[in-house]
Amino acid sequence: MSRRFDFYSKEQSNALLAQLKARRKQDFEYLVIDGEEHLERWVVEIERNSSFIALDTETKGLTPVPGVVKTLQLAYSEGLPVLIVYLDRIEDKNSLRRLLGNSKLLKVGHHLKFDILMLEAEGIKVKPPYMCTMLGIEVLKAGATRQASLQFTVQELLNILLDKAEQTSDWEGELSQAQLQYAANDAGSLVKLITKLQSRLEQTRLSKIAILEYCCLPAVVQMQQRGIYLDRQRWQRVRLDYEQQRDRLESKIYQELGKRFNIVSSKQLLVALQEYGVELKSTNSNILIELVKEYPIMATILKYRSLNTTISTFLKGYEEHIQPDSRLRGNWWQIGTRTGRTSCTEPNLSNIPKIPKIRACFAASEGYLLIDADYSQIELRLAAKRMGVPTLIEAFKQGKDIHALTASYIYDCEIDELKPEQRKLGKIANLGLIYGMGAEKFRLNAAKKFNVYFTLERSKELRDMFFSLYPEIEEYHQQCRRNWQQGQQQAQSTLGRLNIWSHKSPKLNQIINYSIQADCADLLKQAISDWYLESLHHKLDVYLVLTAYDQLVIEVREDQAQLATEILERVMTEAGRDLLNPIPVVVDLKIGKYWS
Repeated sequence: MSRRFDFYSKEQSNALLAQLKARRKQDFEYLVIDGEEHLERWVVEIERNSSFIALDTETKGLTPVPGVVKTLQLAYSEGLPVLIVYLDRIEDKNSLRRLLGNSKLLKVGHHLKFDILMLEAEGIKVKPPYMCTMLGIEVLKAGATRQASLQFTVQELLNILLDKAEQTSDWEGELSQAQLQYAANDAGSLVKLITKLQSRLEQTRLSKIAILEYCCLPAVVQMQQRGIYLDRQRWQRVRLDYEQQRDRLESKIYQELGKRFNIVSSKQLLVALQEYGVELKSTNSNILIELVKEYPIMATILKYRSLNTTISTFLKGYEEHIQPDSRLRGNWWQIGTRTGRTSCTEPNLSNIPKIPKIRACFAASEGYLLIDADYSQIELRLAAKRMGVPTLIEAFKQGKDIHALTASYIYDCEIDELKPEQRKLGKIANLGLIYGMGAEKFRLNAAKKFNVYFTLERSKELRDMFFSLYPEIEEYHQQCRRNWQQGQQQAQSTLGRLNIWSHKSPKLNQIINYSIQADCADLLKQAISDWYLESLHHKLDVYLVLTAYDQLVIEVREDQAQLATEILERVMTEAGRDLLNPIPVVVDLKIGKYWS
């Protein structure tokens, strides 16, 4: 009988116990600096004798505004003390500006983005190159754990215990000995961490991905710092329009069901539908979709829910995050998903609905324009290459409409004979079935995302037709299934980004999806890194302001828009050329005052 759980062997247990016993607390020597002359001598020493500088800040708050940084810790050698600089006691900060603005010095930090933003709020610009050990450990652990704190990283790689008790102490007044030691330990551990982390990344063949992440960091810092302008008058008009649409749907639902109630409440909605004569035990959207043809009011309820979510999450939800300069600045997480894609919180700017009315509210600043650069059907192109689908590869080479190609096969007609709703079905099939959706999930996905309803029998028929057109996709899925059944616990991108499912087995669709979506993330990050360097080289007044999935949004000074567009298209194309060859890389570009 197979065992559900595998426990540690005696040897493994002894090794773990030995490691736990060996863990030690280490206090690093430090030197407090609170004067310009003392600081200048050490800055000169670092400039002469080091190729890197480890830095960390202790702050009185989490918002990057002037006066919030209490101390800046600098370390560059294991044999020398950590420098603790009281920033508010240094009137002339030119020494620090010179040191941290030196493009020949590698700047090392843990969650380095935070420290860069805090220091720049104090008027101290931290220039690349960067090495963020938080990004490094996230790449190294490859999804096996979501932990990435400095405490976890130092314990994992150096077997050193970092006491974080002082992290939540009061940093406003005079600092205690314990607080100073805490500050020194964080920075001092970074010096020891650099070599160990890099060695482990090289051993696991993940250093290339880590370096890619380090090179993307300057643009991500810029994106969070710049934010994006929101036209508040347009925003209010769109919100009012959506609320009026929702209210009309609300009245229609009340009229049809014969009573007023809270539609958002699943419990009240269930009672109202049962009284209406519908036999159901849940108001889950999947269940309501099943009943649309028998009870048309279900489509109205689903539409109401969709509108209400858009209003509460975006049109209303964003308002508390609009800053005095009418810009939205989210907190960007560079490795926000297992696949390496970015994510954003407070607010979520990485998932703005693809609704023209909403996107048209985002604008460029006065004297600037927005460039929207979108990889055309990039996941389908990556899937065609990885799965070896000659029909799709040839169609892409000839510049054919892939959704129309699939639809023409389904409807047994020429591409130019297709109606728009028929092409839409081809798009639904391509985007759903390429990742191995079953018939039931495919049908529900069509209803949820595209408002297209068909029976389970029709769903099965469409799947069969899709895989008869592209048999290589089905073969790839079957190979993934065999690997999955044999216990596959990891997946990898072409460039080497790794994901490990350590605590529980992955779902089959995760095995199928991961490599393609990770390829997409790597490709976009390569484009971001190359674009940032090119914009510096050409001295462009240009900023990355948004990124999502396969898309970049750039804000550029009007008189530089044409050059910036040409550079952006070139670097995005070159980033995907080797990965996709012989499939061409296509980038769709739009330029305008508004993002739409």
